[in-house]
Amino acid sequence: MTSYRTALGLASAFWLALFAPLGPMVAQAEEPRRLPSAGEVRNLLQWYKDRLDVKLPELRHTLEEAMSPSDRERSRALRLVSVVDGNVNAQAKSRTNLIYVSAGLLEVVDWVSTVGAVGTKYGAQACYTEYVRKVAEAIQANSERARRGQVADHPLESAFLFMQPRPSLCHGISEASFKQDKVLNDLRDASIDGSLYFILGHEIGHHVLGHTSRPATTAAQSRVDESRADAFAFRTMAGAEITPAVGLNIMVVFASVEGFDFEESPEATHPSGAKRVLAMVDAADDVMEHDPKYVEQLRRLGKEREWRQAVERIRELARKEE
Repeated sequence: MTSYRTALGLASAFWLALFAPLGPMVAQAEEPRRLPSAGEVRNLLQWYKDRLDVKLPELRHTLEEAMSPSDRERSRALRLVSVVDGNVNAQAKSRTNLIYVSAGLLEVVDWVSTVGAVGTKYGAQACYTEYVRKVAEAIQANSERARRGQVADHPLESAFLFMQPRPSLCHGISEASFKQDKVLNDLRDASIDGSLYFILGHEIGHHVLGHTSRPATTAAQSRVDESRADAFAFRTMAGAEITPAVGLNIMVVFASVEGFDFEESPEATHPSGAKRVLAMVDAADDVMEHDPKYVEQLRRLGKEREWRQAVERIRELARKEE
């Protein structure tokens, strides 16, 4: 079995290798925010839904520019539906032209990207790793209650509620100081867009590849379909000059929920999280190998060697587990 912390650390290192840590930060002294009320949670989810209503069509247009004429036509016929739902979910609906994306999914993407931005700028990888672990635990607990027909009762701790009382781990950064930092905001926005590009590309892939018109009848076929939808997303992102690496944060969350094992149970409908992370790493590295501007970016940051080492460590881990 793969070491959870080792695998998650390597996966996050792959993202962090794109950017050099930019220096120390003085811990914030503000008090942690309280947990939101039920009404505040509802309002927040509505805000995320409204953001999805704006972002999804914009991102789809960018991806469509890299598609073949037939794939583009199929994509344009799809209806993007965002819902006020705390579940972490996106779905290409079978035998329809619909793609559903929950507000709860964007909430998770936002918070993980926020902590990831702090980890990237200040080299606080342990902060990122621990937060993703807590997010995965909350998703697992709520999913289990949903399967039992019960109300989810494991609240997602916001990025700032998590970071502020942990100055040694996360610099105790506050929401106010984060908003004033352009580098942090740019890093977070890049991760949010990257994660949504992957999610949307994956779900469009299910429609374009015909998976929604002939749904899988076995778990094994479902795993094949999911891998092909991943590959479609990677290929389309690369064609749109978006390195798949920017979608790694949400893939790490998915893999953390499932566990970083390479082996899959016969009943699993998706490939193992570790295999999906490895596929994204391979796709991103292929873009790096063939697109000079990304290689030049790494060289300019003095991070090319670290990038290569991170990729090789992840692949070495995969070889040991297979």
